[in-house]
Amino acid sequence: EQLKFNKKNLNREIYEISDGEITKIKLLPIILSDANILLLDEPTNNLDGYTMSFLKNWINNFPYSIFIISHNRDFLDDTVDEILEINQNTKTINSYVGNYSSFYNKRNEEIENQKEKYEREVKIRKNLKKTEYFLKKRAKEIQSVSNNAHFQTIGARVAMKSVVIRERIENRLSQISFPIQEKKLNIKYMNSVSNTKNRTIFDIKGLSYKSILKNISLHIFNKDRIVIIGDNGSGKSTFLKLLIGEIKSGYSGSIVRKNVNLGYLPQNIKIDNTESNLIEYIQKNITSLSYKEISTSLGGILFKNPKDIKIKSLSVGEIKKLQFLLIAESNPEFLILDEPTNHMDIFSIEVLENILNKFKSGFIIVSHDKKFLENIKFSKIMEIDPNLNQSLKSLHMDSNYTAK
Repeated sequence: EQLKFNKKNLNREIYEISDGEITKIKLLPIILSDANILLLDEPTNNLDGYTMSFLKNWINNFPYSIFIISHNRDFLDDTVDEILEINQNTKTINSYVGNYSSFYNKRNEEIENQKEKYEREVKIRKNLKKTEYFLKKRAKEIQSVSNNAHFQTIGARVAMKSVVIRERIENRLSQISFPIQEKKLNIKYMNSVSNTKNRTIFDIKGLSYKSILKNISLHIFNKDRIVIIGDNGSGKSTFLKLLIGEIKSGYSGSIVRKNVNLGYLPQNIKIDNTESNLIEYIQKNITSLSYKEISTSLGGILFKNPKDIKIKSLSVGEIKKLQFLLIAESNPEFLILDEPTNHMDIFSIEVLENILNKFKSGFIIVSHDKKFLENIKFSKIMEIDPNLNQSLKSLHMDSNYTAK
């Protein structure tokens, strides 16, 4: 009851309920246990706002140690007092006292300090090299004046000074560390030239589906940038599946889909042939791309030697990035994204936010990620509430998520 689990679902099979409700079920034995240490791997995926708040409060009242893997920035800010960062470049773990925002600021400060130190070292080395070059040249000039032992001795001393300078340069080279190089994603910006004409792409009239969705009537235009929120099990993913035609029957009312190139990211991505490598997978889905173009695009999302990487070896987050690449390469005119930040690392989420803010056309996004919704530009927030006569209602006609 505290987790607001839908009682109607108590006698249903697990596969019949939403991913958010499944996450609640997985959390229950942990919450009810007498454990004195917790290991939570992405515990917030698919959780609605209420359950997220419940989990935050429960964690903050847990008297023992908790290790959390999470990419939810708002959640980390409210629950942790130390961040352990796995550095992929150095293969080490760095510790930062404080929450995520504190870590973010300290990390950026570290990077800036290291860059400044590196730039100072570069200048010092440059000046030392100039001095070394001058001394070598001067030594030759002195020794070439005469074979007199006095001149030869002076020249040798000057040459020795150049050797000392060279040793100082080598010593600095061994001590200097290059600035931290963040691995950067390079996914091309989608649909950079937008169709200025505002046209209907979905015309929905009296849509109802089982006991989940009721009497939805809605016009969706190609310029609409819509965020859909709602409690776990309210029917958000079901609504998207009805829109794209994945659910073809069992509903009443009508859905008219206009001819538009949709980019769809489901909550759970299903790939049939997991034995194929990344090149084969892209070639199968987008036949117009050359081998070189595919390799370049995969390199942009940090996949090296993609011919040697099989789909089955990828993490859920990597599969999601791969799917984003397919969407970007298809030049979509409208996006439908279901929980796009689940399993994505924080840097990739920030890249996605940037891409969506530069995307010229519209989208429908289902998400519970508070920080993500605060950072993207949208025009409408809509909430699905099965308790209403019309279960989809508009909350705001502006891009202020925090006001909700």
